[in-house]
Amino acid sequence: MARFEVVKDEFRKTEGEITLPTSTNGTWSLGETMDATKVYDAKEHDVVLRFTASTTNYETKDYTVKLVISPVAYEPTSTPSASATYGDKLNAVQFVGGDNTGTWSWKDTNETTLVGNAGTQEHVAVFTPTSGNYLPSEHVISVSVAKKEVTIEVVKDTFDFNGNKRYVLYNLD
Repeated sequence: MARFEVVKDEFRKTEGEITLPTSTNGTWSLGETMDATKVYDAKEHDVVLRFTASTTNYETKDYTVKLVISPVAYEPTSTPSASATYGDKLNAVQFVGGDNTGTWSWKDTNETTLVGNAGTQEHVAVFTPTSGNYLPSEHVISVSVAKKEVTIEVVKDTFDFNGNKRYVLYNLD
């Protein structure tokens, strides 16, 4: 007689859609107490499976087994927008809008990563659903990068004998 301990499947299937084990000497079915319309959360559950032998020489037997439901991919209903200024660090850029059934974060967590040149720059964001029934997913987000206002600071002026400037040292930020 076949024995097993774990049945694996994915979230969003009802009990009636659960992939049951196969056997050459009988069939597996859901136990009588199970509701075929119930959807299980992604985690381990104790469920009853019934084994019916292919010959009448054996009794039908119910087994309590672990049903492991795995989380599935989730596609957010919308992605957020983001805007920054040239020179900003990516980790400081906030998301605006987007699917709110979870949290958005930048995949690149390096604190020194800059947003890039002025214009539209693409960066990868990770959406982590609040529900444990879904897996995190990665999405390309277009970041609108504005030009930075120029600030010039004169560091040193040099003049010739007639009072004409010869050169100027400055910091450009």
